[in-house]
Amino acid sequence: MGHWNLFCAVTHATIGGGDRCVGIWATEPKFYQTWNGNIAITPFYRGVYDSYGRVEVDEDEPHQDLIPIEKEGERDLSKDVSMVIREDVFDAILKSGSVGHYGSGCSNGSAFEESFPNKYNLIKLGFTYKGESKDSRYRNIYVHESEPNIEVWSDNEYSKVMSLDGKVIGDYLFSIEKFSKYFPKIDYTELKNTWFELNEIESEYFGNKENYETFSDEVSKRLLSLTLGHINANTCERFRISKDLYKFLDNADFRVKVAEIQRVYRFMYANNLKFGHRFWGGPQDGNEYAFLKLNEIHNMVAEETRKRIKEIESEDEEE
Repeated sequence: MGHWNLFCAVTHATIGGGDRCVGIWATEPKFYQTWNGNIAITPFYRGVYDSYGRVEVDEDEPHQDLIPIEKEGERDLSKDVSMVIREDVFDAILKSGSVGHYGSGCSNGSAFEESFPNKYNLIKLGFTYKGESKDSRYRNIYVHESEPNIEVWSDNEYSKVMSLDGKVIGDYLFSIEKFSKYFPKIDYTELKNTWFELNEIESEYFGNKENYETFSDEVSKRLLSLTLGHINANTCERFRISKDLYKFLDNADFRVKVAEIQRVYRFMYANNLKFGHRFWGGPQDGNEYAFLKLNEIHNMVAEETRKRIKEIESEDEEE
């Protein structure tokens, strides 16, 4: 039997036997359908490609018990890694920041730059709940001791800053960074050092968990559990993981792994690449020249794109 390469799912560079790479196992989504890929049933694992279609996962990689294994009467799914990325490309994406989130271009990818001033982050920043407003949407009032003359009205997802007599001071605050100018005395260090993707995952997970745990009535709790079953499935698949992985989100290290999935997914989404799909290469050492030619074309297009971005930035400065 001959050897064969795989394509890196991001760059389409060849991955040959002995090359460092990361692999992930994935399946089709059931609840949160999108056109651009599958959902993960494992985190990413670092390892070495064995030239026969399999990633030999490093021994010290955690959560290896999630890798599908051979079952009676079925073939060994551990050989069918769903997507492989060169390890150096994977690391570059993790360092690249947040790309294309809500059309924002590219940032350093911190929660400070990208996350909403929602209930989870308001509480994290030391805000306390004051009571209900008369607003039909922004019903929840939060206050901070550093600014006693202003309030935050929130629907627990989006927020606006209000004066004590009910006048809008700040609205359309779609990031903590924009929100922070109204509360400059708060320490935002933790959010500046936290990935946006991790903050979003923890906000969703602990928010849903809190809603469930606040019910004491067993009937209400069972009904809410059925609702959350659907919410959790949608939440997980929106984060590109199977609902079967929801129970592991209590583990802080695992939440970081899911944040890595989100960052890679968003990068691929912004570049019109399908997540969780396998790309076979040709015979050993057979694709390098084609890749180099493709890279030359990419460089040509990249130069034109740089020029276009500079023109847009110049026009914005003139306005």
